[in-house]
Formats: sequence, C-alpha cells, structure tokens
Amino acid sequence: MNLPLGLVTALESGNCVLFVGSGVGHNAKTPAGTASPDGAALASKLVDRYAIEADGSPDLAKVSQVVEIRKGRADLLAFLQKELTGLQPDMDLRWLTTLTWKAIFTTNYDDLIETCYSLDPSPTQQPVVIATNSEVKSFDARFEVPIYHLHGSLFTDGGRGAVLITEQDYATFRQRRHTLFDVLRHEYATTPILYVGYSHNDPKWRMVTTELRSEFGTGQVPPSFRLAPTTPVLDREILSSQGVETIDGNLTSIRSDVVSRLGDIRVDPRNMSDLSKQVPSDLRVVFDAHPAATVRLLNNWTYVNQANFLESPNTNDFLKGSPPNWGLIGQGVNFQRDIEEGLVQDILNFATELSPGARSHLLLGPAGTG
Repeated sequence: MNLPLGLVTALESGNCVLFVGSGVGHNAKTPAGTASPDGAALASKLVDRYAIEADGSPDLAKVSQVVEIRKGRADLLAFLQKELTGLQPDMDLRWLTTLTWKAIFTTNYDDLIETCYSLDPSPTQQPVVIATNSEVKSFDARFEVPIYHLHGSLFTDGGRGAVLITEQDYATFRQRRHTLFDVLRHEYATTPILYVGYSHNDPKWRMVTTELRSEFGTGQVPPSFRLAPTTPVLDREILSSQGVETIDGNLTSIRSDVVSRLGDIRVDPRNMSDLSKQVPSDLRVVFDAHPAATVRLLNNWTYVNQANFLESPNTNDFLKGSPPNWGLIGQGVNFQRDIEEGLVQDILNFATELSPGARSHLLLGPAGTG
C-alpha cells in the first residue's frame, strides 16, 4: 500500500477526521458469529420478517418506509436495533480507534465504534456520542473525541428518535440534522478526512459528500482520503478531481502499513502539556498543529535561535572528546585538540605508502566517509 504523505502526516499528528460507513461491518460479527448486516442485508431481513413483496435487490429506505406504514415506527426501530445489538469488532477495527482523531463522523446506526473504545483497556481518548441537534455539547479535546451519528443512533434515546431510515426521513433530514452538518462542514473545510467503509456508489456517501462540495470550490479544502478494496478507473478520476484520493486496500492492509512505517503513533493528549514545555516558544503554533512531527524534529535538531548560549561551557568534557555545548560555542572558546595535528599528519604519511586503490579506500572509508 502506498500511503499518501498528507495522510501519514495527519495520522501522525492526530489532526485527522475519521468518517465511517457501513462497510466496516465486514470487520465485525454478530453475537452468533455471523457477519454484521449491511444495508442490503437489513433490507432483506425486513422483507422476510414482514412478508414484503420487493423486486430485485430491496432498497432499505423504501422497505423501511413500507414497514413504518404497515407496522409503525416503534416496530421498525425495535427490529433494527435487535439486528445491530452486540456487534463485536475484530482487531483491525479496534486498532483504528487506538489512533488519535480530531472527530469521528458516521452514517451508521449501530454502536460499533463505541464498542471499540469500550474494549480498549487504556484508550487514548474517551468517546462523546452525539446523535441529534440537541445533543451537541462541548468536550475536552485533550481527552475526548466526539462521535457524530449524522443519521441518528439506535443506541441513544435521542438518536433513536431521530434516525434517518425511511424515504420520508431523508426527504426532511436537512431540517432535523442541520447542527450536526454544520459541525461537519467546519471540519471538512479545515481538516483532512479519512473515509472508511464506503463504496464509490454508496448512496449515503454520495448524499453527504455532494452536499459538502456544493459549498466549497476546488482547492478550498484540505485533501481527503478514501480507503476501499477496489475503485473503477473513472470513479477514481472523478474523486481525484473532487479532492478525494483513493487508497486501494482494507483495514488489515492499512494497519499493517501504518504500523510498519510509523510504529505506535498514539498521540496521547495527556502528554501534550509536558511535551510543549520542551518546545521553543517560536515553534508552539507548529507544535499545536503537528505535535508528533515537531517533537521528532527537535529530537534530531536544535533550534539555534533559542539555544541556551548562557549555559556554562563544558570545556573539560570538550577536551576529553565530547561535543561542545552551546555555552562553549557562544563564548567563542576555540582551540585545537593536542593530538589533532599530529594524528592527521600520521594518516597522510601512511596513505602515501599505500597503493592507489588502497589509498582511496582508506581516505573514503567503506561508506564513502572520511
């Protein structure tokens, strides 16, 4: 897998939004050990349960509308909740929630993402579930991550009453979900997004992304990334023109690649205050946006503009062979080591006695260094 640099940087810094679709159900099982039902499977179950005549592949929104007409809203939601209760994520899906996210959005009705966090003995973040306009609340970004159920949740009291499931629900969804979409618009305009669990022709994916793109011109938003096993060539080109880069693979492959390249990249917000004390004031703004990358840079380089030139010179240690500290450099304590000149002359004398090939090897060293 060829991970885009923009995605690697976003994941490494914890400055990335996760957008989850029904496709992640392939990484979960029901309590009976069967595959987690996706939209098509739920539609088929409703058709069988309520003896509905449907031609071809049943559409979940249409079938749900019929069930609501015949049996009522409560019966429809109770059946769906039963089908989606107790889903168990596999290790790849659980790994996804060990990463640090700025926010998580989903069009799923289940509580699979919340279950991933509950199974983690030491989660980096605590989930804050928001499934309706009235549930939008403040949260502590250092310790918590909001999970926005854009189409409602069957596992919260408010979210269950606001689930978008029937054709009629989708016809009036703007009025009922405007606050959640306002939050999504802000993140879409400011933060890279990773879409997981959406096919190129997923109706929910199309509805959400089309509405977002309608308010922003090309190049006005950060790049987004979409993980999918396969994507037709034409769809890939269309998505690219819309600022969405397609990554071929699944959760197993992206997990393997991220771990092999970056290792454990959990950005623990609780450590941010301690790390920030080690960051020069000039770089604080950069650190806030990209903490992991900034710390890695400072571990390998010194920001000379704010180096401590007033510290005591380490003259004795320097004479014994240690590197000079900034105090020694700042005070201009310059002198040659006692052995330097004689050692260099001995090497040169020895080199002149060697053959040309051996002399080249000696002076350059096996790796081309002096």
